[in-house]
Amino acid sequence: MKISNERGPKVPAQSQGPKSAQAGELDVLKSLETLVKTPGPAADPLLAALQSLTGVAAPEAAPADPVLAALSALTGVQAPTATATQSTARTAFSADAPRAPLSQALLPNSVNPPNEERLFRCFQDAWKSAYGNTKLASTAEREALMKMATDLRNQGKSAVEIEYALLAHIKGGGAAAGAGGASAADARTAATEAFKSTFRREPTPDEARHWEAEAHKLAEKGMDATRIKYALMTPMQQARDKVDPNDRNALSTIAREAFKGVYGREPNPTELKEWTDKAEAMAKDGKDATTIKYALMTPMQQARDKVDPNDRNALNTLAREAFKSVFGREPNPTELKEWADKAEAMAKDGKDATTIKYALITPMQQARDGGGRTDDAALVDLIKNAFRDVLRDAYREPSPREEREWLKVAQKLRDEGKLSATAIKHMLMAEVRVAYGNL
Repeated sequence: MKISNERGPKVPAQSQGPKSAQAGELDVLKSLETLVKTPGPAADPLLAALQSLTGVAAPEAAPADPVLAALSALTGVQAPTATATQSTARTAFSADAPRAPLSQALLPNSVNPPNEERLFRCFQDAWKSAYGNTKLASTAEREALMKMATDLRNQGKSAVEIEYALLAHIKGGGAAAGAGGASAADARTAATEAFKSTFRREPTPDEARHWEAEAHKLAEKGMDATRIKYALMTPMQQARDKVDPNDRNALSTIAREAFKGVYGREPNPTELKEWTDKAEAMAKDGKDATTIKYALMTPMQQARDKVDPNDRNALNTLAREAFKSVFGREPNPTELKEWADKAEAMAKDGKDATTIKYALITPMQQARDGGGRTDDAALVDLIKNAFRDVLRDAYREPSPREEREWLKVAQKLRDEGKLSATAIKHMLMAEVRVAYGNL
């Protein structure tokens, strides 16, 4: 019998000529040794023929070269270990694994204030928020801000409060105190750049003098040119958008834009006059265009969302939406009727849809949170809910110590603050977020 493979040399016949059986076997082995140097796929038909010839079964978990494995088994010689010559590319990507449950103790800020490492992160984050990567803090600035952070921590402030206080201090020019603000030339340039960005034109000589004077005032407070530029843009925008109460065309434009933003259509002449008159009254009070536009939109939305107390379908929709936002499920018929009746009563009082919806949510939350119970057992449940809402996929049950410390906080809110269960829950969530931010 002859064994052949298109990818390799032919194997000589097992018995040809007068050679002994041992010599014939040796020839086969030599030929196989040459053959196995040519790699083949894991499922190679040559392996089946080799098994038939030698009577040696291939291992269940074959190595990279199954022929070499069979030869090794036949001869008793250990197969050499292959060395990888190239890396294997990743061909599939899995979603990020959920966060592991929180391992650190999550305690109230009064028990576990931010440590030195967390204070330094507050400084770094505040500095980066103010300057990005455009400026490095000097040693003096870093030391001053870290001292401020430590003082705030000692006053009972949380990490989040400390970071925002540092950011406000930096933006207000406090971090640059002693280093001097922008030079007169830089302040003048900042004022000109701010003006051009806001008005899209060069300032007149009078405008230039006015805004340069404002820029110099900010420089005297220690602000650098970049902060002066952005500090000036807000009052410039207000000046740019100031509306002449006698300019009926400008007032009509503001009213029309607000109306279209709320209703998605052009106002009719009666509607346009009504809202333009309201815009004129605000312009006489010195309001700028942006303020007037958004001030008009609130009463427009209320008018748009006015609910007919006889429209049961609309009332059911409001009650259902509020219920689902609180309970996370559809109300049953009895629940729907109860809350729709409450919505109807508010509609008869002239409340709009948005007001009704959010007015329903508070009593629904009270019903959800144990009907307003604030005994210690109910407070423990509120603590667990706060942990669950804040930690989400990192949630774990509060430890006995955490439960004791947070129960003290909840009891204080109940006994001294006289808060409802819903209010306690939201206060606990806020405090747990603070504690989480301290880690």
